[in-house]
Amino acid sequence: AMALASIIPNKLTSMQVTVVAGMLSMMGSGITWPTSMFPYWMQKVVDYIPFTPFARSFQSFLHYQMKLEELSFAFDLYMKEGILFAALIAIGLLRMLISARKKEAA
Repeated sequence: AMALASIIPNKLTSMQVTVVAGMLSMMGSGITWPTSMFPYWMQKVVDYIPFTPFARSFQSFLHYQMKLEELSFAFDLYMKEGILFAALIAIGLLRMLISARKKEAA
């Protein structure tokens, strides 16, 4: 939510986008139906939705006897998401900095 709020200027819109992303993440994470039924491109997009790694690792951990090191697939997804969200936050902060400098110059 904070990453989206940093790049979407309207607070209501950023909250709505967060809710929609949350709903999509529930549907796309594999909790409601198997992701193997999705088209290939959608399977790749779903990997970057924030809830997906948690849902996949939680399901795996609950339904199978797994050790922590066997959940490396989830940690890989967390790392990819971390990089993506760090980039989004950096873009948002850069945008705010540029906007502040323009106001100072005016």
